[in-house]
Amino acid sequence: MNKGSQHSHQSLKHLAIVIFLMFYFAFSSGAQKVKLLYFGWDYPSAVELEKNISTMQDKPFDGICFSLQSDPIESFDVDNKSKDYFCYEKLEKVKWGRFTDNYIFMRGMSKTGGSWLDDKAWDAITKNMEGISKVLKLEDVKGILFDPEYYYPDNLKNPWTYSKEQYPNYSFKKMQNIVRKRGRQFIEALQKETNNFSILSIWMASLAATETASMPLEKSKHALLLSFMEGILLYKHKEVTIIDGNETAYWYSTPSQFLETQEKLQSKTKEMMSTKKAKMLVPNIQISQPVFYNGIMASSKEYDRGFENNVKWNWLEENMKLAIASSTSKLVWVYFEERNFWKQKLNDTLNFILTNPFMELSTPAQSRVKQKENNLTESKLSNFNSGFGVNYILKPGYPSVQGKIAFDCEWNSQSGLLKIIFKNELPVSLSIFLNGEMILKQVISQTKVELMLKKYSTGVLTVLAKYKDGKQAYSSYYK
Repeated sequence: MNKGSQHSHQSLKHLAIVIFLMFYFAFSSGAQKVKLLYFGWDYPSAVELEKNISTMQDKPFDGICFSLQSDPIESFDVDNKSKDYFCYEKLEKVKWGRFTDNYIFMRGMSKTGGSWLDDKAWDAITKNMEGISKVLKLEDVKGILFDPEYYYPDNLKNPWTYSKEQYPNYSFKKMQNIVRKRGRQFIEALQKETNNFSILSIWMASLAATETASMPLEKSKHALLLSFMEGILLYKHKEVTIIDGNETAYWYSTPSQFLETQEKLQSKTKEMMSTKKAKMLVPNIQISQPVFYNGIMASSKEYDRGFENNVKWNWLEENMKLAIASSTSKLVWVYFEERNFWKQKLNDTLNFILTNPFMELSTPAQSRVKQKENNLTESKLSNFNSGFGVNYILKPGYPSVQGKIAFDCEWNSQSGLLKIIFKNELPVSLSIFLNGEMILKQVISQTKVELMLKKYSTGVLTVLAKYKDGKQAYSSYYK
């Protein structure tokens, strides 16, 4: 190919990219700002909410996970719960204040197992879920945080595993069919009083994807979880939202791990679904990324990776930014292992990271709070998080996340023009994400890239560059 035709070819390719993005943004309505959900060991009960909700208002979250009683409800509990158990009248009186998006904490297990083969047990289970449905009608209760982890010692009662010892007369495929039907009963009971809520499962395909990399699905610890979720997905009302909480993101340390979550989980979930219709519905499953405060900050020895304090704070802030940028549900859940969280004053730096994750962490918290008070906010894609060496998490004592600046990036929200100028070396690929969804992936052959993007109302625009040596650089615009 001669230089003239090569230049013409590149120009046409560039024009095609511009046209594609103009049309994409023209039809993208722009979503609400990402909200933060608190989930921790000290989740309040309905009684504690009624007494203490006013003292919780200084915590920078949009919602909290709470329990009806002191112990969270177990989804497959076969005991018929009384009307008082659901605390509907108490919760109706709670003045939620700033907490507009609250979730009922529910454990995906019970001491008696999933009772998949017991119709009578499932009469009680569905009756209990109908009680939960009434709570979901409350204006500020947006859904259920579903924890499928099994905590009891009797492994034969784990609802998600399959073995001949558990089900001697049933093949794995037969059990998948039965569990899928129970998923239908479960969601139909939850929809009895309302059909406008979310189910945020702490994990869904995320852990199963990891497990099935080295073993068949039926041998994994979550062999039947996808069948249960498949039943829910097939029979949920169109306004009910299913969210994969992707708990594996607790320890993510690169931008691509976060930003490529949707694409990878969708692919794996489709693979593990049994029915053609469910596979078609998989794109409706949203992602809510977690940020694990106590793990990153190494509040106990088991989490200590030898990082200095400033590295841990940088890691926490980077994960907060990337969780926001990659959560297609527009919801990030922040996990704490603090027993007295509601009683203590938040560290200034933590408070600032939670409320202003897209402002630099290069100055002390007090100075940055003052900057915020002076309304010095970002107006374009900034360089502060665009650097080589994002894999610094693997290197104890590494002083900073920034490293060398990989590219300059500027976004003009008025004209819609996005300019990117690469420094030092060209990346292998460039990807652009809008609210966690990849809208463009392109091989880069020139130092300067200009894209005309239609402006959007709210959300996160993220540019990710990957280099041949495994390094990554990213920059985000959040409004």
